[in-house]
Amino acid sequence: MDNGAVHDRMVEGHPHVLLVSVDRPPVNALTLDMHTRMYQIFESLRDRPEVRCVVLTGEPQRAFIAGADTKGLAARTPQTIVERNNRSRRNYESIRNSPVPVIAAVNGAALGAGFVIAAACDFIIASEKARFAIPEIDVGAMGGSRHARRILPPMMMRYLVMTAERVDGHFMKEHGAALDVTSPEKLLDTAFAFADKLAAKSPALMRMRKESMSLVEELPFAEGYRVEQLYTALAVAHPDGQEASRSIAEKRPPKWAE
Repeated sequence: MDNGAVHDRMVEGHPHVLLVSVDRPPVNALTLDMHTRMYQIFESLRDRPEVRCVVLTGEPQRAFIAGADTKGLAARTPQTIVERNNRSRRNYESIRNSPVPVIAAVNGAALGAGFVIAAACDFIIASEKARFAIPEIDVGAMGGSRHARRILPPMMMRYLVMTAERVDGHFMKEHGAALDVTSPEKLLDTAFAFADKLAAKSPALMRMRKESMSLVEELPFAEGYRVEQLYTALAVAHPDGQEASRSIAEKRPPKWAE
């Protein structure tokens, strides 16, 4: 049985950008082992200071991630569902809580689990060939709506979840879920250019920013802002926070601590 692969490598010419690519032809359907490999990569980022941004994409041009492997769906049991849910949930949370920004470069179908993974990223840049859908209702499953709600207005989320229809990158951009839509040939270059922009920020302050955003996302307004104020106190005390203030006062580019 082909369990596929999830590759990770630093990108030449983009010294602080990690490329994570899903590789299981023909459509990158995720197996449980691929979920495990993916969350191992994202959880390892806490110990990889050289990584300041991640670009996540699919290897074959046909797909980003066209959902989970559906082989054996008819033989599902409560026990197998619990195992699948545990591994997939850990994967999604490892991406959402990544210590560095994650850009989904969606080059084809992002269906079901692929849609959820894209929604767990900080940004989506879509190819003109990208297609997004949450087809769970058609395969006897119920997941995806909560993640879709992070990036889409409630009515649009309900539309996708209840109809299982496929939409393109322009639909996602129109509703604020995608940052940009590019030609397939320019997709990775566009993603890397944006990744470089993020990687130029203070690596320490960016990791603080990501952690604080993840913490406050589900908090009430007042409590969330209070947490951000506490992180501001940490940032001010950090050498990079002090360097940021000095560089502005001295009208020069900042020099971040490694």
